[in-house]
Amino acid sequence: MIVNAEHVKEFYRGMGTAPVQCCAAALGIAPESARRKILHLQRKGWLERVEGLPDFYRFIEARNGEAPGGELQDKLWRAARIAKNFTAWDLAMYAGVSLEYARGYANWLVSKRLLEKLEAPKGNERQAFRCIENPPRETPRWRTKIAEKDAGWMEALDGAWSLARAIIARDIAEMDSALARLVQFVQEQEKQGDKQ
Repeated sequence: MIVNAEHVKEFYRGMGTAPVQCCAAALGIAPESARRKILHLQRKGWLERVEGLPDFYRFIEARNGEAPGGELQDKLWRAARIAKNFTAWDLAMYAGVSLEYARGYANWLVSKRLLEKLEAPKGNERQAFRCIENPPRETPRWRTKIAEKDAGWMEALDGAWSLARAIIARDIAEMDSALARLVQFVQEQEKQGDKQ
């Protein structure tokens, strides 16, 4: 199979944010080949570079879902109203957004009591949803700042890369330091989860 820019775009659509090396490894191509395709997608407006992290790029969800007229959220809401039972994955595939974005929108709709969570059938790990009876026709607008939400996780990913580099270099002191930063991050996330 010949890997082209569309394959790279779909990789980033699914991942959200990732380094060039991960993209290359996932698609089975050389990092330089991936980088050329990424730069092409960046010029076309599909990807943006993540500041502060070398070689990391982020898929642009039409500027985080706020396309002119809210087209992405219109598609997501239309799919939610039409389908009887669905998962965030179903929404993501229908609207052409990342799974993270579709999941976030669905959970936001649950918090607004426009969707209900269903019990997943045994063996199925995907959360299922159902729209309420007589949902409003107008698309509920979810305003999200993905960059802010990603900031902490990008820090954790950076720590994970530091740990991996330290393991490869067999630098015990750096391994301990990187591992301590990751443990601290996980503890902070758990505290925030408890508050919500």
